[in-house]
Amino acid sequence: SFEVDIAIVGAGVIGCSIARELSKYRHLNILLLEKESDVSQGASKANSGIIHGGYDAKHGTKKSQLSRRGNKMFEKLDEELEFGFKKIGSLVLAFSQPEVKMLYDIYQNGVKNGVDDLQILSKDQVRKMEPNISIGVLGALYCPSAGIVSPYEYCIALAENAIMNGVRLLLEHKVTAINKLSLTPGGEERFTLETKKGTSISAKRVINCAGLYADELAGFVHDRNFYIRARKGDYIVLDKEEGARINHVLFQAPTEKWGKGILVSPTARGNLLLGPSAIIQDSKEATDTDTHELAYVVWAARRTMPHLDTTKSLTSYAGLRSRSNVHDFIIEESRISPGFFNVAGIESPGLTASPAIALEVVNLLKTSGLLLEKKSSEEFNRLRKHPVNFSANKLESVKNSVDGKEKTIICKCENITEAEINRALNSGIEIRCTDSIKWRTRAGMGWCQGARCRPLVAEMIAAKLGNGVRMQDVPKNMPSKEAPVRESRNFLSKL
Repeated sequence: SFEVDIAIVGAGVIGCSIARELSKYRHLNILLLEKESDVSQGASKANSGIIHGGYDAKHGTKKSQLSRRGNKMFEKLDEELEFGFKKIGSLVLAFSQPEVKMLYDIYQNGVKNGVDDLQILSKDQVRKMEPNISIGVLGALYCPSAGIVSPYEYCIALAENAIMNGVRLLLEHKVTAINKLSLTPGGEERFTLETKKGTSISAKRVINCAGLYADELAGFVHDRNFYIRARKGDYIVLDKEEGARINHVLFQAPTEKWGKGILVSPTARGNLLLGPSAIIQDSKEATDTDTHELAYVVWAARRTMPHLDTTKSLTSYAGLRSRSNVHDFIIEESRISPGFFNVAGIESPGLTASPAIALEVVNLLKTSGLLLEKKSSEEFNRLRKHPVNFSANKLESVKNSVDGKEKTIICKCENITEAEINRALNSGIEIRCTDSIKWRTRAGMGWCQGARCRPLVAEMIAAKLGNGVRMQDVPKNMPSKEAPVRESRNFLSKL
Protein backbone atom coordinates (compact mmCIF):
# COMPACT_ATOMS: atom_id res chain seq x y z
CA SER A 1 0.00 0.00 0.00
CA PHE A 2 1.03 3.61 -0.61
CA GLU A 3 0.23 6.92 1.03
CA VAL A 4 0.68 9.88 -1.32
CA ASP A 5 -0.26 13.51 -1.70
CA ILE A 6 -1.39 13.21 -5.33
CA ALA A 7 -2.33 10.17 -7.40
CA ILE A 8 -2.45 10.76 -11.17
CA VAL A 9 -4.38 8.08 -13.05
CA GLY A 10 -3.27 7.65 -16.66
CA ALA A 11 0.26 7.94 -18.11
CA GLY A 12 -0.50 9.48 -21.48
CA VAL A 13 0.74 12.92 -22.51
CA ILE A 14 -1.73 14.64 -20.17
CA GLY A 15 -0.91 12.58 -17.08
CA CYS A 16 2.83 12.71 -17.79
CA SER A 17 2.75 16.48 -18.46
CA ILE A 18 1.00 17.05 -15.14
CA ALA A 19 3.39 14.69 -13.33
CA ARG A 20 6.43 16.54 -14.67
CA GLU A 21 4.94 19.95 -13.85
CA LEU A 22 4.14 18.90 -10.29
CA SER A 23 7.64 17.44 -9.88
CA LYS A 24 8.88 21.06 -9.94
CA TYR A 25 7.49 21.54 -6.40
CA ARG A 26 8.95 20.56 -3.03
CA HIS A 27 7.49 18.17 -0.47
CA LEU A 28 5.02 16.46 -2.82
CA ASN A 29 4.66 12.69 -2.90
CA ILE A 30 3.32 12.00 -6.41
CA LEU A 31 2.24 8.65 -7.81
CA LEU A 32 1.52 8.08 -11.52
CA LEU A 33 -0.66 5.03 -12.24
CA GLU A 34 -1.00 3.34 -15.63
CA LYS A 35 -3.04 0.25 -16.50
CA GLU A 36 -0.78 -0.80 -19.40
CA SER A 37 2.81 -2.08 -19.31
CA ASP A 38 4.31 1.18 -20.58
CA VAL A 39 3.46 4.87 -20.77
CA SER A 40 1.82 6.37 -23.89
CA GLN A 41 -0.30 3.36 -24.77
CA GLY A 42 -3.61 5.03 -25.65
CA ALA A 43 -4.40 8.10 -27.76
CA SER A 44 -0.95 9.48 -26.93
CA LYS A 45 0.69 6.76 -29.02
CA ALA A 46 -1.64 6.62 -32.02
CA ASN A 47 -2.28 10.17 -33.20
CA SER A 48 -1.08 12.59 -35.87
CA GLY A 49 1.78 14.12 -33.85
CA ILE A 50 0.81 17.64 -34.93
CA ILE A 51 1.52 20.73 -32.82
CA HIS A 52 -1.33 22.89 -34.07
CA GLY A 53 -1.10 26.63 -34.53
CA GLY A 54 -4.25 27.22 -32.50
CA TYR A 55 -6.28 28.89 -35.24
CA ASP A 56 -9.11 26.39 -35.72
CA ALA A 57 -10.49 25.73 -32.21
CA LYS A 58 -13.73 27.62 -31.63
CA HIS A 59 -12.96 30.95 -30.02
CA GLY A 60 -13.77 31.13 -26.32
CA THR A 61 -13.38 27.40 -25.65
CA LYS A 62 -10.71 25.84 -23.45
CA LYS A 63 -9.32 24.31 -26.64
CA SER A 64 -8.80 27.78 -28.13
CA GLN A 65 -7.27 29.18 -24.95
CA LEU A 66 -4.85 26.33 -24.27
CA SER A 67 -3.75 25.18 -27.72
CA ARG A 68 -1.99 28.44 -28.66
CA ARG A 69 -0.46 28.65 -25.19
CA GLY A 70 0.78 25.09 -25.49
CA ASN A 71 2.13 25.65 -29.00
CA LYS A 72 4.45 28.36 -27.69
CA MET A 73 5.90 26.03 -25.04
CA PHE A 74 7.19 23.26 -27.30
CA GLU A 75 10.49 24.74 -28.45
CA LYS A 76 11.70 25.14 -24.87
CA LEU A 77 10.34 21.72 -23.87
CA ASP A 78 12.22 20.08 -26.73
CA GLU A 79 15.43 21.87 -25.75
CA GLU A 80 15.05 20.37 -22.28
CA LEU A 81 13.73 16.89 -23.10
CA GLU A 82 14.96 16.08 -26.65
CA PHE A 83 11.84 14.38 -28.00
CA GLY A 84 12.05 15.74 -31.53
CA PHE A 85 9.97 18.87 -32.24
CA LYS A 86 10.16 20.50 -35.67
CA LYS A 87 8.43 23.80 -36.40
CA ILE A 88 7.73 23.20 -40.09
CA GLY A 89 4.47 25.14 -40.45
CA SER A 90 1.08 24.01 -41.72
CA LEU A 91 -1.08 24.73 -44.76
CA VAL A 92 -4.88 24.39 -44.87
CA LEU A 93 -5.56 23.80 -48.56
CA ALA A 94 -8.61 24.98 -50.50
CA PHE A 95 -9.71 23.23 -53.70
CA SER A 96 -12.95 25.13 -54.36
CA GLN A 97 -14.24 28.67 -54.00
CA PRO A 98 -16.39 27.78 -50.94
CA GLU A 99 -13.24 26.35 -49.35
CA VAL A 100 -11.32 29.53 -50.16
CA LYS A 101 -14.02 31.48 -48.30
CA MET A 102 -13.63 29.03 -45.41
CA LEU A 103 -9.92 29.92 -45.20
CA TYR A 104 -10.84 33.52 -44.40
CA ASP A 105 -13.28 32.35 -41.70
CA ILE A 106 -10.55 30.19 -40.13
CA TYR A 107 -8.13 33.12 -40.38
CA GLN A 108 -10.51 35.40 -38.46
CA ASN A 109 -11.05 32.74 -35.79
CA GLY A 110 -7.28 32.31 -35.47
CA VAL A 111 -6.76 36.04 -34.99
CA LYS A 112 -9.36 35.99 -32.18
CA ASN A 113 -7.43 33.07 -30.63
CA GLY A 114 -4.24 35.12 -30.56
CA VAL A 115 -2.51 33.46 -33.53
CA ASP A 116 -0.45 36.30 -34.96
CA ASP A 117 1.43 34.65 -37.83
CA LEU A 118 -1.36 33.55 -40.19
CA GLN A 119 -1.21 34.26 -43.92
CA ILE A 120 -3.58 33.59 -46.83
CA LEU A 121 -1.55 32.34 -49.79
CA SER A 122 -2.33 32.27 -53.50
CA LYS A 123 -2.20 29.14 -55.63
CA ASP A 124 1.23 30.11 -57.01
CA GLN A 125 2.64 30.74 -53.53
CA VAL A 126 1.38 27.37 -52.31
CA ARG A 127 2.74 25.47 -55.31
CA LYS A 128 6.13 27.14 -54.85
CA MET A 129 6.25 25.95 -51.23
CA GLU A 130 4.89 22.48 -52.06
CA PRO A 131 5.63 21.52 -55.70
CA ASN A 132 4.32 17.97 -55.27
CA ILE A 133 0.75 18.88 -54.31
CA SER A 134 -2.26 18.95 -56.62
CA ILE A 135 -2.41 21.56 -59.38
CA GLY A 136 -6.07 21.94 -58.38
CA VAL A 137 -5.21 23.86 -55.20
CA LEU A 138 -6.65 27.40 -55.22
CA GLY A 139 -5.02 28.78 -52.08
CA ALA A 140 -4.08 28.00 -48.49
CA LEU A 141 -3.99 29.30 -44.95
CA TYR A 142 -0.37 29.24 -43.81
CA CYS A 143 0.61 29.00 -40.13
CA PRO A 144 4.43 29.06 -39.75
CA SER A 145 4.33 28.24 -36.01
CA ALA A 146 2.68 24.82 -36.42
CA GLY A 147 4.94 21.81 -36.06
CA ILE A 148 5.37 18.08 -35.62
CA VAL A 149 6.54 15.80 -32.81
CA SER A 150 6.90 12.10 -32.21
CA PRO A 151 4.02 11.87 -29.68
CA TYR A 152 5.15 8.71 -27.90
CA GLU A 153 8.73 10.01 -27.65
CA TYR A 154 7.34 13.21 -26.13
CA CYS A 155 5.29 11.27 -23.58
CA ILE A 156 8.21 8.98 -22.70
CA ALA A 157 10.48 12.02 -22.23
CA LEU A 158 7.97 13.65 -19.86
CA ALA A 159 7.63 10.45 -17.82
CA GLU A 160 11.38 9.86 -17.58
CA ASN A 161 12.04 13.42 -16.47
CA ALA A 162 9.21 13.30 -13.92
CA ILE A 163 10.75 10.11 -12.49
CA MET A 164 14.18 11.82 -12.31
CA ASN A 165 12.49 14.47 -10.18
CA GLY A 166 10.84 12.13 -7.69
CA VAL A 167 7.57 10.95 -9.27
CA ARG A 168 6.86 7.25 -8.78
CA LEU A 169 5.39 5.31 -11.73
CA LEU A 170 3.35 2.13 -11.30
CA LEU A 171 2.68 0.25 -14.54
CA GLU A 172 0.03 -2.46 -14.95
CA HIS A 173 -1.96 -0.94 -12.08
CA LYS A 174 -5.48 -0.52 -13.39
CA VAL A 175 -7.65 1.32 -10.86
CA THR A 176 -10.69 -0.80 -10.05
CA ALA A 177 -12.31 1.23 -7.23
CA ILE A 178 -12.03 4.59 -5.46
CA ASN A 179 -13.49 5.37 -2.07
CA LYS A 180 -13.38 8.63 -0.13
CA LEU A 181 -12.88 8.14 3.57
CA SER A 182 -12.48 10.42 6.58
CA LEU A 183 -9.55 9.27 8.69
CA THR A 184 -10.77 10.79 11.93
CA PRO A 185 -13.94 12.64 13.01
CA GLY A 186 -13.52 16.09 11.55
CA GLY A 187 -10.15 15.06 10.14
CA GLU A 188 -8.66 15.11 6.70
CA GLU A 189 -10.49 13.20 3.99
CA ARG A 190 -8.45 10.97 1.71
CA PHE A 191 -9.20 8.85 -1.33
CA THR A 192 -8.44 5.14 -1.30
CA LEU A 193 -7.66 3.71 -4.72
CA GLU A 194 -7.68 -0.04 -5.29
CA THR A 195 -5.88 -1.56 -8.26
CA LYS A 196 -6.17 -4.80 -10.20
CA LYS A 197 -2.85 -5.93 -8.67
CA GLY A 198 -4.30 -5.64 -5.16
CA THR A 199 -2.41 -2.46 -4.35
CA SER A 200 -4.14 0.07 -2.10
CA ILE A 201 -3.26 3.74 -2.43
CA SER A 202 -4.27 6.49 -0.02
CA ALA A 203 -4.20 9.92 -1.69
CA LYS A 204 -5.15 13.43 -0.60
CA ARG A 205 -5.99 14.35 -4.19
CA VAL A 206 -6.67 12.38 -7.36
CA ILE A 207 -6.16 13.67 -10.91
CA ASN A 208 -8.19 11.78 -13.49
CA CYS A 209 -6.25 11.55 -16.77
CA ALA A 210 -7.69 8.19 -17.80
CA GLY A 211 -8.44 9.15 -21.40
CA LEU A 212 -11.20 7.02 -22.89
CA TYR A 213 -11.96 5.69 -19.42
CA ALA A 214 -12.10 9.05 -17.63
CA ASP A 215 -15.90 8.88 -17.34
CA GLU A 216 -15.70 5.43 -15.76
CA LEU A 217 -13.03 6.56 -13.29
CA ALA A 218 -15.12 9.61 -12.37
CA GLY A 219 -18.05 7.27 -11.83
CA PHE A 220 -16.15 5.61 -8.97
CA VAL A 221 -16.61 8.85 -7.00
CA HIS A 222 -20.23 9.24 -8.23
CA ASP A 223 -19.34 12.03 -10.66
CA ARG A 224 -21.39 11.36 -13.79
CA ASN A 225 -21.47 14.84 -15.30
CA PHE A 226 -19.91 13.76 -18.61
CA TYR A 227 -19.42 10.72 -20.78
CA ILE A 228 -16.74 9.69 -23.27
CA ARG A 229 -17.11 7.95 -26.61
CA ALA A 230 -14.27 6.61 -28.75
CA ARG A 231 -13.61 8.17 -32.14
CA LYS A 232 -11.39 5.96 -34.30
CA GLY A 233 -8.93 7.23 -36.85
CA ASP A 234 -7.02 5.04 -39.32
CA TYR A 235 -3.53 6.06 -40.52
CA ILE A 236 -0.94 4.88 -43.05
CA VAL A 237 2.82 5.39 -42.62
CA LEU A 238 5.02 5.55 -45.72
CA ASP A 239 8.80 5.47 -45.99
CA LYS A 240 11.22 8.40 -45.77
CA GLU A 241 11.55 8.73 -49.54
CA GLU A 242 7.88 9.70 -49.67
CA GLY A 243 8.29 11.84 -46.52
CA ALA A 244 10.95 13.94 -48.25
CA ARG A 245 8.45 15.05 -50.92
CA ILE A 246 6.46 17.24 -48.49
CA ASN A 247 7.75 20.21 -46.48
CA HIS A 248 4.77 21.21 -44.31
CA VAL A 249 1.78 19.71 -42.51
CA LEU A 250 -0.92 19.68 -45.18
CA PHE A 251 -4.54 19.86 -44.05
CA GLN A 252 -7.64 20.01 -46.21
CA ALA A 253 -10.38 22.50 -45.42
CA PRO A 254 -12.38 21.00 -42.51
CA THR A 255 -15.82 19.40 -42.79
CA GLU A 256 -18.49 18.49 -40.24
CA LYS A 257 -18.07 14.76 -40.90
CA TRP A 258 -14.29 14.48 -41.16
CA GLY A 259 -13.20 17.27 -38.80
CA LYS A 260 -9.78 18.59 -39.88
CA GLY A 261 -9.88 16.18 -42.79
CA ILE A 262 -7.22 13.83 -44.07
CA LEU A 263 -3.76 15.25 -43.52
CA VAL A 264 -0.59 14.55 -45.43
CA SER A 265 2.42 15.28 -43.27
CA PRO A 266 6.05 14.45 -42.69
CA THR A 267 6.67 12.84 -39.31
CA ALA A 268 9.26 14.11 -36.86
CA ARG A 269 11.58 11.28 -37.92
CA GLY A 270 11.11 11.69 -41.68
CA ASN A 271 8.33 9.32 -42.74
CA LEU A 272 5.10 10.37 -44.47
CA LEU A 273 1.82 10.11 -42.54
CA LEU A 274 -1.68 9.94 -44.06
CA GLY A 275 -4.90 10.12 -42.05
CA PRO A 276 -6.92 9.98 -39.94
CA SER A 277 -10.45 8.94 -40.70
CA ALA A 278 -12.98 9.73 -37.95
CA ILE A 279 -15.59 7.16 -36.97
CA ILE A 280 -17.45 7.00 -33.63
CA GLN A 281 -17.04 3.55 -32.03
CA ASP A 282 -19.11 1.69 -29.46
CA SER A 283 -16.02 -0.12 -28.18
CA LYS A 284 -13.17 1.63 -26.39
CA GLU A 285 -10.79 -1.17 -27.42
CA ALA A 286 -11.52 -1.28 -31.19
CA THR A 287 -8.12 -0.42 -32.67
CA ASP A 288 -8.20 -2.79 -35.65
CA THR A 289 -7.62 -1.03 -38.95
CA ASP A 290 -10.44 -1.09 -41.50
CA THR A 291 -9.95 -1.71 -45.22
CA HIS A 292 -12.67 0.77 -46.24
CA GLU A 293 -11.32 3.49 -43.94
CA LEU A 294 -7.76 3.02 -45.22
CA ALA A 295 -9.00 3.14 -48.82
CA TYR A 296 -10.78 6.41 -48.01
CA VAL A 297 -7.63 7.82 -46.37
CA VAL A 298 -5.58 7.20 -49.54
CA TRP A 299 -8.35 8.49 -51.82
CA ALA A 300 -8.67 11.71 -49.82
CA ALA A 301 -4.88 12.12 -49.44
CA ARG A 302 -4.51 11.97 -53.23
CA ARG A 303 -6.70 15.06 -53.43
CA THR A 304 -3.72 16.80 -51.79
CA MET A 305 -0.88 14.78 -53.28
CA PRO A 306 -2.03 12.94 -56.43
CA HIS A 307 1.15 10.97 -57.06
CA LEU A 308 1.39 9.19 -53.71
CA ASP A 309 3.29 5.94 -54.08
CA THR A 310 1.55 3.48 -51.78
CA THR A 311 4.08 0.77 -52.66
CA LYS A 312 6.26 2.70 -50.19
CA SER A 313 3.82 1.99 -47.34
CA LEU A 314 5.42 0.61 -44.17
CA THR A 315 2.43 -0.03 -41.94
CA SER A 316 -1.00 1.16 -40.86
CA TYR A 317 -2.51 1.77 -37.44
CA ALA A 318 -5.67 3.04 -35.77
CA GLY A 319 -6.00 5.32 -32.77
CA LEU A 320 -8.95 6.14 -30.54
CA ARG A 321 -9.65 9.71 -29.43
CA SER A 322 -11.74 10.74 -26.42
CA ARG A 323 -14.89 12.47 -27.62
CA SER A 324 -16.95 13.89 -24.75
CA ASN A 325 -20.53 15.15 -24.74
CA VAL A 326 -19.15 18.53 -23.60
CA HIS A 327 -17.28 19.04 -26.92
CA ASP A 328 -14.48 20.86 -25.13
CA PHE A 329 -11.68 20.00 -22.72
CA ILE A 330 -12.97 19.13 -19.24
CA ILE A 331 -10.48 20.52 -16.69
CA GLU A 332 -12.11 20.99 -13.30
CA GLU A 333 -12.37 19.88 -9.71
CA SER A 334 -15.33 17.58 -9.28
CA ARG A 335 -18.36 19.31 -7.78
CA ILE A 336 -19.54 15.94 -6.48
CA SER A 337 -16.27 14.89 -4.88
CA PRO A 338 -13.89 17.76 -3.92
CA GLY A 339 -10.23 16.78 -4.21
CA PHE A 340 -10.95 14.72 -7.36
CA PHE A 341 -9.89 16.54 -10.54
CA ASN A 342 -11.19 15.59 -13.98
CA VAL A 343 -8.92 16.21 -16.97
CA ALA A 344 -11.03 14.55 -19.62
CA GLY A 345 -12.30 14.76 -23.18
CA ILE A 346 -8.81 15.75 -24.31
CA GLU A 347 -9.15 15.22 -28.04
CA SER A 348 -7.36 17.30 -30.71
CA PRO A 349 -5.63 19.69 -30.10
CA GLY A 350 -4.88 17.96 -26.78
CA LEU A 351 -1.29 17.04 -27.67
CA THR A 352 -0.58 20.70 -28.51
CA ALA A 353 -2.32 21.93 -25.37
CA SER A 354 -0.78 19.34 -23.01
CA PRO A 355 1.89 21.55 -21.36
CA ALA A 356 -0.63 24.37 -20.93
CA ILE A 357 -3.18 21.91 -19.50
CA ALA A 358 -0.57 20.89 -16.92
CA LEU A 359 -0.20 24.52 -15.83
CA GLU A 360 -3.99 24.85 -15.65
CA VAL A 361 -4.20 21.82 -13.36
CA VAL A 362 -1.48 23.21 -11.07
CA ASN A 363 -3.53 26.41 -10.76
CA LEU A 364 -6.64 24.36 -9.92
CA LEU A 365 -4.71 22.55 -7.20
CA LYS A 366 -3.58 25.86 -5.73
CA THR A 367 -7.16 27.15 -5.81
CA SER A 368 -8.28 24.01 -3.98
CA GLY A 369 -5.97 24.89 -1.08
CA LEU A 370 -2.83 22.92 -1.95
CA LEU A 371 0.23 24.87 -0.82
CA LEU A 372 2.97 24.59 -3.42
CA GLU A 373 6.60 25.62 -2.99
CA LYS A 374 8.73 25.69 -6.12
CA LYS A 375 12.04 23.82 -6.18
CA SER A 376 15.17 25.80 -6.91
CA SER A 377 16.89 25.39 -10.29
CA GLU A 378 19.48 23.20 -8.54
CA GLU A 379 16.78 20.92 -7.09
CA PHE A 380 14.78 20.43 -10.29
CA ASN A 381 16.54 18.59 -13.10
CA ARG A 382 14.89 19.96 -16.23
CA LEU A 383 17.08 18.06 -18.71
CA ARG A 384 16.60 14.63 -20.22
CA LYS A 385 18.83 13.26 -22.99
CA HIS A 386 17.42 11.20 -25.85
CA PRO A 387 19.05 7.76 -26.08
CA VAL A 388 19.47 8.04 -29.86
CA ASN A 389 21.73 10.28 -31.93
CA PHE A 390 19.56 11.59 -34.79
CA SER A 391 22.19 13.93 -36.24
CA ALA A 392 22.90 13.98 -39.98
CA ASN A 393 26.52 12.86 -39.44
CA LYS A 394 25.60 9.92 -37.22
CA LEU A 395 27.11 7.20 -39.44
CA GLU A 396 30.41 9.08 -39.47
CA SER A 397 30.32 9.23 -35.64
CA VAL A 398 29.56 5.49 -35.48
CA LYS A 399 32.45 4.73 -37.83
CA ASN A 400 34.91 6.78 -35.78
CA SER A 401 33.78 5.58 -32.35
CA VAL A 402 36.23 3.60 -30.21
CA ASP A 403 33.35 2.05 -28.21
CA GLY A 404 32.35 -1.30 -29.66
CA LYS A 405 28.73 -0.89 -28.61
CA GLU A 406 28.56 2.52 -30.31
CA LYS A 407 29.87 0.88 -33.50
CA THR A 408 27.52 -2.12 -33.47
CA ILE A 409 24.35 -1.38 -35.44
CA ILE A 410 21.41 -3.50 -34.26
CA CYS A 411 18.67 -2.01 -36.47
CA LYS A 412 20.12 -1.55 -39.95
CA CYS A 413 16.95 0.07 -41.38
CA GLU A 414 17.13 2.97 -38.90
CA ASN A 415 20.86 2.75 -38.00
CA ILE A 416 20.22 2.20 -34.27
CA THR A 417 23.24 1.03 -32.29
CA GLU A 418 23.66 -1.35 -29.39
CA ALA A 419 24.72 1.54 -27.15
CA GLU A 420 21.55 3.50 -28.00
CA ILE A 421 19.34 0.55 -27.10
CA ASN A 422 21.28 0.09 -23.86
CA ARG A 423 20.66 3.74 -22.99
CA ALA A 424 16.92 3.24 -23.54
CA LEU A 425 17.00 0.14 -21.33
CA ASN A 426 18.53 2.22 -18.53
CA SER A 427 16.30 5.28 -18.75
CA GLY A 428 14.24 4.77 -15.59
CA ILE A 429 11.22 2.77 -16.80
CA GLU A 430 11.45 -1.02 -16.86
CA ILE A 431 11.18 -2.39 -20.41
CA ARG A 432 9.78 -5.87 -20.95
CA CYS A 433 8.85 -6.03 -24.63
CA THR A 434 10.52 -5.13 -27.92
CA ASP A 435 7.85 -2.57 -28.87
CA SER A 436 8.91 -0.46 -25.87
CA ILE A 437 12.40 -0.24 -27.38
CA LYS A 438 10.87 0.53 -30.79
CA TRP A 439 9.00 3.55 -29.39
CA ARG A 440 12.14 4.85 -27.64
CA THR A 441 14.74 4.25 -30.34
CA ARG A 442 12.93 3.41 -33.64
CA ALA A 443 14.61 -0.02 -33.76
CA GLY A 444 11.98 -1.97 -35.70
CA MET A 445 10.31 0.99 -37.42
CA GLY A 446 12.11 0.72 -40.75
CA TRP A 447 11.38 -1.15 -43.95
CA CYS A 448 11.62 -4.65 -42.43
CA GLN A 449 9.48 -3.60 -39.44
CA GLY A 450 11.72 -5.43 -36.97
CA ALA A 451 12.03 -8.74 -38.82
CA ARG A 452 15.84 -8.60 -38.58
CA CYS A 453 16.52 -6.69 -35.38
CA ARG A 454 13.72 -7.84 -33.06
CA PRO A 455 15.52 -11.05 -31.90
CA LEU A 456 18.65 -9.01 -31.09
CA VAL A 457 16.61 -6.46 -29.17
CA ALA A 458 14.79 -9.25 -27.29
CA GLU A 459 18.16 -10.73 -26.31
CA MET A 460 19.27 -7.38 -24.89
CA ILE A 461 16.02 -6.95 -22.93
CA ALA A 462 16.33 -10.47 -21.50
CA ALA A 463 19.90 -9.76 -20.37
CA LYS A 464 18.76 -6.55 -18.67
CA LEU A 465 15.82 -8.25 -16.90
CA GLY A 466 17.95 -11.17 -15.68
CA ASN A 467 16.37 -13.70 -13.28
CA GLY A 468 16.51 -16.43 -15.90
CA VAL A 469 14.51 -14.50 -18.53
CA ARG A 470 15.38 -15.85 -21.97
CA MET A 471 15.28 -14.04 -25.30
CA GLN A 472 12.30 -16.16 -26.39
CA ASP A 473 10.41 -15.07 -23.25
CA VAL A 474 10.44 -11.42 -24.36
CA PRO A 475 7.27 -10.62 -26.36
CA LYS A 476 6.82 -8.04 -29.10
CA ASN A 477 4.17 -6.36 -26.92
CA MET A 478 2.70 -7.16 -23.54
CA PRO A 479 -0.46 -9.30 -23.66
CA SER A 480 -2.75 -6.97 -21.68
CA LYS A 481 -5.12 -7.03 -24.65
CA GLU A 482 -5.25 -8.60 -28.10
CA ALA A 483 -2.88 -7.12 -30.67
CA PRO A 484 -4.86 -5.05 -33.17
CA VAL A 485 -5.42 -6.36 -36.68
CA ARG A 486 -3.53 -4.37 -39.30
CA GLU A 487 -3.73 -4.62 -43.07
CA SER A 488 -0.77 -6.10 -44.91
CA ARG A 489 1.77 -4.03 -46.78
CA ASN A 490 0.64 -5.84 -49.94
CA PHE A 491 -2.93 -4.52 -49.40
CA LEU A 492 -1.71 -0.98 -48.71
CA SER A 493 0.46 -0.98 -51.85
CA LYS A 494 -2.62 -1.56 -54.03
CA LEU A 495 -4.64 1.38 -52.69
